Amino acid sequence: MEKSLNTADLYQRLLQVYEVYWENNVYAKSKWPDSPDGRVDLRCAIFGLPGNALGTFQLQMQNLEANLKDPNYWQAYAGISDPEAIRTNLRIYDSNTRHMNFVLFFSRVEWVLRNMIMIVKPGACDNGLGNFKNIYDSLLAEIGLLSEVTIFDVARCIRNTIHNNGFYCHQEGKSATYPYRGQLLTFTHGKNTHLATSISFFLIEDMIRSCRKVVDSPKIAAFKRMDFFFA
Repeated sequence: MEKSLNTADLYQRLLQVYEVYWENNVYAKSKWPDSPDGRVDLRCAIFGLPGNALGTFQLQMQNLEANLKDPNYWQAYAGISDPEAIRTNLRIYDSNTRHMNFVLFFSRVEWVLRNMIMIVKPGACDNGLGNFKNIYDSLLAEIGLLSEVTIFDVARCIRNTIHNNGFYCHQEGKSATYPYRGQLLTFTHGKNTHLATSISFFLIEDMIRSCRKVVDSPKIAAFKRMDFFFA
């Protein structure tokens, strides 16, 4: 995985990920259209809700490429002319944008899976309100997709490091190591992982592909409707 990319490359990567999302979103909409009263099926929401975060991410990256790289913009709108100050602000903007949108994307996937477990296994995991790892472990085991657990494990750990300013913290002081895309990712309790921005695009794409496997699994696909349990 790339340690660093310029923002133009990052924007192109985002567009590629957005295409993967859009392809799956269109697919889900064609199979499970909205109900006559406008209710969205969970198998569509699992793409549509996180996709809203990707849309916002795309607009923010467009703004970076179109405006924030122009020194005249900074002088006109922020009163900043020093090149180093502009570069610093660009780095912060890029990092914060990726952090915020990754958390939003992940949180929307989490919300759908919490609703989904309550349909597949009513009453499970503290009525869908328990620890998120228990939610996806239980759901993926139920539908025969335990092979996808690691993707959600890594994404959950990255989300948690963003919550903790880059540091991995475990309530029992434990560390964790996961195989991911040909390498081992280690999350050491109390240490900064430096991973949140370097693998975020990979994780978003992999979560989209995992969600496709979820909705296509025989047990999930068999439901005539999957409406939000928490509505």
